[in-house]
Amino acid sequence: MIGVSRLVVVILILLISIISAVSVFIWSVNTVQNIFPENITESSIAPRGCLNILDANTTAVTVKNCGTTIVKKGAVYVDYVKKTEFQQVINPQDVVVIPVSIPQQAQVIVVVVADTATSPVYKVRTALTP
Repeated sequence: MIGVSRLVVVILILLISIISAVSVFIWSVNTVQNIFPENITESSIAPRGCLNILDANTTAVTVKNCGTTIVKKGAVYVDYVKKTEFQQVINPQDVVVIPVSIPQQAQVIVVVVADTATSPVYKVRTALTP
């Protein structure tokens, strides 16, 4: 009796499984789009702030709100230690100078954290050059 080899059976089962999975995926995507036709708009997403450190020295950090929402109530961290808090309201695209004492070291890491935003890590060389 001539039979089908095991390899052919395995390949056929894999093909049927893949085709079934793709069909279910396409069907489910279309069904969800029909049930929930409205698109997610920008107004339905919570606004996020964006802080960018423009400059930092031993006495102050200059920060810009590069987001689309107001940023307020935050703190400045130097080497991951909170150095100062601020209550300033920073409107979108505004630049503010936050006074802070940064030690003179070879290099320090500065991060500004607020209620709706966090700045990227900013590395500052504050050591005096001879």
